[in-house]
Amino acid sequence: MNLGKLGITVIIAARTYVNYACDVLVPRGFWNLVAFSDFTDRVTRAGLVHLAMDTEGSFWQSNLKDYCNHGTWALNGVQELMLYTSKDDSIWKGSAYLEKFRRHYKGGPKLLELVDLEAEPSQDVMDVEKFILQSFEQIEGKEGKLEKKEEEAQTTIRRIPRYLDDCPKTESEELMRPRITAKKLAVKPIETEI
Repeated sequence: MNLGKLGITVIIAARTYVNYACDVLVPRGFWNLVAFSDFTDRVTRAGLVHLAMDTEGSFWQSNLKDYCNHGTWALNGVQELMLYTSKDDSIWKGSAYLEKFRRHYKGGPKLLELVDLEAEPSQDVMDVEKFILQSFEQIEGKEGKLEKKEEEAQTTIRRIPRYLDDCPKTESEELMRPRITAKKLAVKPIETEI
């Protein structure tokens, strides 16, 4: 706030307020190990209900997938996990970071909205959902016999990074499975009244 004529300038730190009970968090961009761990600790303690996750994003590809392989559900307590993909969606090309997104979509404020799919989910989304559900089965000790091809594929996928050596696995009785839904993340102009 600048009160120019009086020579007074007031600087207020920017804040983002989140209502963990009803807001949907949509983590985007690059997530390093520390940021991911800090995020999961915060949202677990705060009781985050809704999370939307890009199956092509760093949040899944570089972090949560490793935790699932390890037998740890890092988002315990999240009640709804909405999966979407940015793979074939032109709105996300070159916009992994918010600033790139703002430059790419000039012309006024935009609203990000999760919408129901009009068709079947993409193969990417179905694969991630299947992967997560299999990790839940493994945590609960219900993992059935896999077909030989699938078992061989999982052997190559299940390389667990060293940073998870000291990470506790999720116990069966502690696991809270979220409802998993497939969505599309859409960009809409915000209608402003004059």
